[in-house]
Amino acid sequence: AEESQVVAGAIAYHAKTPTLDKVRGRVTSEIKLLAIEPKYRRRGIASQLIRHVEEIAQEDGVERLILRRVLDGAIPLYRRLGYVKHASPFTFGADRERQYSKPLK
Repeated sequence: AEESQVVAGAIAYHAKTPTLDKVRGRVTSEIKLLAIEPKYRRRGIASQLIRHVEEIAQEDGVERLILRRVLDGAIPLYRRLGYVKHASPFTFGADRERQYSKPLK
């Protein structure tokens, strides 16, 4: 995301190799990174980036997006966008408590 030709934020989506969720039989992919420059936070940039990735993921045939290791400060944002806590049987330790997901279809 750019504002006044400055990179204000970035998002990384693992698009090329969606995996089949063995428990629920859904095609799942992951948002690997979301970072917003501190002085540009609270301007809706993160929401715009996430919604854009969700659109791309749907076009890729992804049925659910996963977020791993969500920071406490970002939880309200993800919840507003429809993400819920998701404890995968394939994730262990602290990561299991910080994982969120959202069905896309």
